[in-house]
Amino acid sequence: MSKTSTNLASDCLFGLLFFAALVLLISAPAAVTWLLIRLQPSVPEVKLQSSSLSVLNNASCNSRNTITAEWKVTLSIKHPNSKAISYDRIKAQVSGPEVLGHSNDTILPFEQKGGVQESRKIRATFTNVLLQFNNCAAIANTVVFAVNLTTQLHVRAEYKGWTWPVQRDLIQILCSDYLKIDNFPSETTASSRGRNCLVNGNWKRMVTKWNSFVRHYIFLVFIFLLILALSM
Repeated sequence: MSKTSTNLASDCLFGLLFFAALVLLISAPAAVTWLLIRLQPSVPEVKLQSSSLSVLNNASCNSRNTITAEWKVTLSIKHPNSKAISYDRIKAQVSGPEVLGHSNDTILPFEQKGGVQESRKIRATFTNVLLQFNNCAAIANTVVFAVNLTTQLHVRAEYKGWTWPVQRDLIQILCSDYLKIDNFPSETTASSRGRNCLVNGNWKRMVTKWNSFVRHYIFLVFIFLLILALSM
């Protein structure tokens, strides 16, 4: 084998090793980040199982008085992870376009075991909710009062057995509901059931951003390596 062939083989080997090392160095951070994200727990799944609204005071659509009502909700929380999760500092609040001020309720801390598909039910009661007459009208000789209510839960969650960066998380749960009271004010109650809730946590928001970043990063790395390979 000639000296020129030996040098050419050495250059090719060096180029391949350099290219492999470059691929590893560029791809490793994205791979480690993706693996870290995939190994972290998912946020709980929450559903508004049932809700009921009861008007407590005498009022009509033609009056300027506000409505005083009681709002009861039952939430179903499903824990999708294999390890336990505990909830504390649970504060519930009701809000909406017809709500004047805020009504709050405090829910006792509790824990869910991992790997269990059964849902945990929690209940919140908001007394003396002040509502205004925004959606009250006569429809087909029937007076209908409609209201949009959103139950907000602010929860501190601790994922048992998990480590940084998501051992503890602050979770916000939003459960929106739309109720109508027919034959108002003769009828003063309304109820509904079966609505999914929006669950957001600091970790979930960070995962969404990092997933987008990793996808764009891998795409750019692939284009860079393709150009580098074609130019060699």
